[in-house]
Amino acid sequence: MAEIKFVDQSIRDGQQSLWGLRMRMGHMLPVAPDMDRAGYDVIDITGSAMFEVMTRQFKENPWEMLDAMRAAVPNTELRAGTRPNASAGSGFTLAPAAVVDLFATTLVKHGIDSLWIYDCLYNVDQMERVARAISAAGAKAVPSLMYSLSEFHTDEFFADKVRQFAAWGCASSVYLEDASGVLT
Repeated sequence: MAEIKFVDQSIRDGQQSLWGLRMRMGHMLPVAPDMDRAGYDVIDITGSAMFEVMTRQFKENPWEMLDAMRAAVPNTELRAGTRPNASAGSGFTLAPAAVVDLFATTLVKHGIDSLWIYDCLYNVDQMERVARAISAAGAKAVPSLMYSLSEFHTDEFFADKVRQFAAWGCASSVYLEDASGVLT
């Protein structure tokens, strides 16, 4: 039976969309204990773009931010996003698989409990490779469906992707992302 869980996106997507990734660690930490008590199943906390901004613009250590947030949010699952072909520092350029896997496993070492894996082109083989690395590191691998409306993106298309994700045997759940807000 399908189960719907609530993911708080204010620290990752909220600041990406509304703050232009300019939220600093000092903005996050004071509200973190309240978020931990709010009852969310997951708090989505970071992605590679946030790492770049913290390092380049603010000269803050993103790994220290993760450690501090993990300490401030001991009861709620923390999640990060990753693409199967890019990681922190690479922006939108391609990164070798070993670098992507190292980034994901290092996130786990710094308190990330699960990673959602997104690829709008659905390179399922690469998504599976990253999912296996995440699972081997002890975290939950969460492949995502990037919802879209088109003649190509049919119910059957999405159902087929979910079947492929389930066949891996290492995906803990599937994440439905409606970034453009068109889900009907």
